[in-house]
Formats: sequence, C-alpha cells, structure tokens
Amino acid sequence: MLSKENLERFEALVAIDQKTAKIQSELDKTRLELRETKSELKKLKALDPERIKKNLAENKKKLVTKNSELKARNSELLEVRKQLRECKAELGLSQNEEDHFFVSCCQRWVLSFSGFQFPNEKPDPESVRVRCLDRETGASVVVRHIREEQAVWSIDIGIPEEVSQKAIEKILELGTLNRQGM
Repeated sequence: MLSKENLERFEALVAIDQKTAKIQSELDKTRLELRETKSELKKLKALDPERIKKNLAENKKKLVTKNSELKARNSELLEVRKQLRECKAELGLSQNEEDHFFVSCCQRWVLSFSGFQFPNEKPDPESVRVRCLDRETGASVVVRHIREEQAVWSIDIGIPEEVSQKAIEKILELGTLNRQGM
C-alpha cells in the first residue's frame, strides 16, 4: 500500500497534471483565437486606405505605361496599313499593265507600260509611265522624269544604260512626257 506521504505526493501530481491540462487547453484556445485574429488583421490590412492608395497609384502608372505602348503599336499598325494600301494600289495598277515592249539582251530587264501614279500626283486616267522590272530580284521601278536625255527612275536599282535609252525612246515616241509631268 501507499504511504500517506506518497499518496499526498500522488494527489499533488494529479492536481498539477489537471492544472497543466487546463492551462494547455486554454493555451490551445488562445492560439486558435490568435490565428483567427491574425487572419482578420490580414484582411483588414488589405482594406487599409493607405495601402489601397498605394496600390491604386501603382496600377495607374502601369495603366499609363500600357496605354502609351498601345498607342505606339496602334500608330505603327496604322502606318503599316497605310503602306499596305499603297502597295495594294500599286500592285493593282501594275496588274493592269500591258505586256512588255522590250526585253534586254540578257533577259533580266523588262520594260512595260504602267498606269502607276505617285501619291503626290493628281489622278490622271490617261497617264502612262514606263516600268522596268528586274526579273532576278523582282524589283520594279518607274520613270519619274527625263533629265538631260537620261531617265530618272523612282529608285536606283542599277538599270543598264541600254534599257534606260529604250525607255526614253518609247516615252518620246508616245509623247507621254507632258502627261507625266516631266
């Protein structure tokens, strides 16, 4: 049997154990309440007016940046569309051209008539230009005007003198000099 002293010790230990369990239970409740409070605090911080203002300012800056990028892309798109329209118009005019009237001896250069008009010219349905096509590269240019018995092409693509002379002869023969504004 247990002695009185041991029995008192045992009862004291049981009492301490009960107090510890009670304190542990209260501690667990307190921890749970702390977690809930922290969660609520986090939600409240998200609603903090200062923080909202800061986030709003950052979002406005991002929006301004995105808008400026969008405007730049839109202007680039408009420019590309304009170039596409011009190319389509030029292609349409070149598709309406007559067959070629001259082929160089090397078979590389071809001269034909064209209804092409430069964008700064007044529309003239009777306007006729001479177009030169480089069959190797696919580059195509038209005579802008004649200066000192030399053909001035819209772009220099290295057209031989023989081909330029044939273009001048045909322009002078047809009398399209005045209609082309040369």
